[in-house]
Amino acid sequence: GHIWTCSCCKMDFDAIVADIGTQNCRIGFAGDDHPKALFPSVAGVTTDKSSERKLHWDVHKFHEYMKIETPLRDGVIEDWALWEKMVQHGLSQVLKADIEETPILIAEKPYNTSATRQKTAEIIFEKFKSSALFLAKDAVLSCYACGKTSGLVVDLGAAGSVVSPVQDGWVDARAVTRSPVGGRVLDAYIHQLVSQQGGELRDQIRPLFRVKKTALADGGLRVEERQFVPGAVAESMEAWQRLEAGRQLKEAVCRVVEGPVPLHLPLLPYQLPDGTPLDVGPERFQLPELLFDPSPLLQTPPPLLALLQAPLQAPPSHLHRWAGLPQLVQESLSRVDPDQLPGLLACPLVVGGGALTDGLDQRLRAELERLQLLGGGRKGSQGAQAGERAHAAWLGGSIVGSLGAFHDLWLAPGQDHEG
Repeated sequence: GHIWTCSCCKMDFDAIVADIGTQNCRIGFAGDDHPKALFPSVAGVTTDKSSERKLHWDVHKFHEYMKIETPLRDGVIEDWALWEKMVQHGLSQVLKADIEETPILIAEKPYNTSATRQKTAEIIFEKFKSSALFLAKDAVLSCYACGKTSGLVVDLGAAGSVVSPVQDGWVDARAVTRSPVGGRVLDAYIHQLVSQQGGELRDQIRPLFRVKKTALADGGLRVEERQFVPGAVAESMEAWQRLEAGRQLKEAVCRVVEGPVPLHLPLLPYQLPDGTPLDVGPERFQLPELLFDPSPLLQTPPPLLALLQAPLQAPPSHLHRWAGLPQLVQESLSRVDPDQLPGLLACPLVVGGGALTDGLDQRLRAELERLQLLGGGRKGSQGAQAGERAHAAWLGGSIVGSLGAFHDLWLAPGQDHEG
């Protein structure tokens, strides 16, 4: 990692970079190409007979009566005690680093509040004893990761889609638009699409913990539904495990197309977590289409709502209207000073987990050209591969944390943290 010099004491330290999103925590050292710590942004919680809470970070390992909790809601910290423990886990258990007397850069959403920034600074300085803090907008960091200081950042995260115009390293907060249609909504909706293949496929994507496999004498394998006593499977655990199964299917088979969704292509074979074979048809194209036209979500039957309304994923009431990506971009650009438009449109950047979806970049550009927001001939997101753009905010933070030109922007304990 990069060696950072503290101006107060002239000592050198490794700067730490943290991007704690709705889906994953990414923590590592400035100057590195990848975060050393990458783990889900949730904790398993069990309670013993004395009501003592125990946290489990290996959440893919099933425990009876274990609930799944997240410190974030809509990308903003809500459970401060859990957030603090999550950061501590990432630093000490995964990164094996001590933050005391070490500077830390934390990526934040463009719509983060002053109160949240202030509380973050208090914890970092008072609890972790860090020597300096840099709270940086994730959209700006994503631009840096792609070698830009300006651009229109389309962030496709688990909690939703956010469009942020970045000009010379600053987010135009007035022009940030967002929608709750993101990775987790798609993870839930794919269950519904699969169930519509036929009545016998209802609830077909079973989480692995619900499956019991027994080896047979003839070398075969018997797969049965694992039975639990009533109440042993917490609602939040059920929801999280099913969403994860949906995410794995989504990431394996889905792609975005230009034009009508093809209905007669050959079926794509996929093996579900319990070993059941599944032939995926038009669903692989219909699912990511929701990012562009979310109207089918408004007629969603109960299975999707049951997943999203579990304690882990209660949709916040204050989010913007459900809107497709072209509408979000159009609305954002309508709030920008006209003389800034050429610089923004020269480099639309698709980042976040959704950047991994094959064909999405090209489709978004085609939609923006259709709306006459873009001229033809320009390339899509530049400066980083899709895999890098999936963690662009962390990568941009790694760059910022390793450049001396930014060190005047770091805050020391006692400074104003509301800027």
